[in-house]
Amino acid sequence: MRPPRLSQPAPTILNKMRTRRRTKQRVAVATLAIVASFVCISIKNRSSTTIGHRHNDRLALSLPTEANSHNSSSSHRQLQANVPTQPYSVDNLLSSLEAFRRYGIFIFYYNPRDDEFLALQRVHDPPNGVTERLNKVMKLLTMELRQNFPNRFMGKKSEEFMVLISVADFPSLREECFPSRNNGVKNCAVDAFSPILQFGSIFTEKSILPTLMAMPMGPHIHCFLQWQNSRTVCDDLIPDYHENDVKWQDLIPQVAWRGTDFEFVPMLYPHLRQPDYQMLSSHANNGDSQEAVIDEMLRDWDNLYPRWRGMALTAQAELEASKQAKNDKTPPWINTKFTHWTENHHSHLTTEGEYYNNFEKMGIHAIGEYMDKKDLAKFRYQIDYRGGGGTTWKGTLEKLAMPGVLMHHTTATRDWFHEEMIPWGH
Repeated sequence: MRPPRLSQPAPTILNKMRTRRRTKQRVAVATLAIVASFVCISIKNRSSTTIGHRHNDRLALSLPTEANSHNSSSSHRQLQANVPTQPYSVDNLLSSLEAFRRYGIFIFYYNPRDDEFLALQRVHDPPNGVTERLNKVMKLLTMELRQNFPNRFMGKKSEEFMVLISVADFPSLREECFPSRNNGVKNCAVDAFSPILQFGSIFTEKSILPTLMAMPMGPHIHCFLQWQNSRTVCDDLIPDYHENDVKWQDLIPQVAWRGTDFEFVPMLYPHLRQPDYQMLSSHANNGDSQEAVIDEMLRDWDNLYPRWRGMALTAQAELEASKQAKNDKTPPWINTKFTHWTENHHSHLTTEGEYYNNFEKMGIHAIGEYMDKKDLAKFRYQIDYRGGGGTTWKGTLEKLAMPGVLMHHTTATRDWFHEEMIPWGH
């Protein structure tokens, strides 16, 4: 397999695009569309795995929901996500593309002349994180399409193929396309958009972007490849503990969480933020009690990120526990704290952050010790607070496998497997 590379699109491809826009040719599944400023990332691959099958001459995806190795005698099932698409034109695809911000959205294109797949984008230098995700998605799609549709991708004798893919945390729609941000007015014809494969979180409310299809997120793509190739489970999805060895009464009776301080879906919730430290510190400096400072933080509840709401409840629970009799060893009912924070896509320890240390000086312990999966599995109750894209890509499945109970945080976005989760069943 040749690794992805950056190059300029061929003039012949651009000419075809212009011709097809003039004729408004409609196609059954995909066609070609490029704008002149696109940069190409190309990849050739003839290796194979299994992800799709034919369903009424449409592409149908098979996503594994249970994984068993070849050595397992138990049966396994697969979720058949058969999603038929309506015919769409070049204009449909270009109007769909123009509704997105610059980074994270690409045209996945099969060029029959050179028998290769390209990712076409509107910027020359996307962020490194976006490029890394795109490389993984390119490998997955190229391998699966060649394996499952070998007669469809045969070089010069084949037709072009094109579909939009997104590798952003969540769909990076322009602000004017959100009715909630425009007094309920739909400024974008989302019902006429071409299909978009979203390798990240999608909107729970399908009417926001009806043609969006949830695909595996970045951390799960290599697991899909491993499962398709060998029917074995990747290490990331294998518990580090055995539930049969743990008794409910031995688990610590707390709601436990450790993680990173992230923003929360700013396009949908622009008013949410961290606590106003200056306001809280003014109360503390004026001689207000710690309880009064915490109450002030809780009064700001509707403006706080979800993870900070958990932190505020933890501060309140710790204060109440400190008032208990000395012989009462009952821990605070919730234990939500931050181990890291991010700035310009770089992660930092909260112990090194002035903002978090200022809370410590007020007696509000926002900084928590690091806990790995084995540490968290010792607690009776888990919670999967959502992050920047409105979900937690790895946390939900990891905590679902732990011995305790998972309190699943539902929000305005979801991931590819969320609709398969059954309350009180999983």
